[in-house]
Amino acid sequence: MLNLAGFDRISLKPGQTKTVSFTAGPKQPAIWNRQMKPVIAPSSIDLFIGPDARHLENVTLEVDP
Repeated sequence: MLNLAGFDRISLKPGQTKTVSFTAGPKQPAIWNRQMKPVIAPSSIDLFIGPDARHLENVTLEVDP
């Protein structure tokens, strides 16, 4: 399943670098159980970064509640 949880455009000039940060709260990796309550289950979250949708690099975070 693919969900866009957040997006921010940052423009950099050639050779320029910038440190960025974000906060992921408990709602991002939560799923709904049979009792219709949000729970956090073991899962993987892929983060993507790149200049456009065709040129992305990613890192995978493992969620182990």
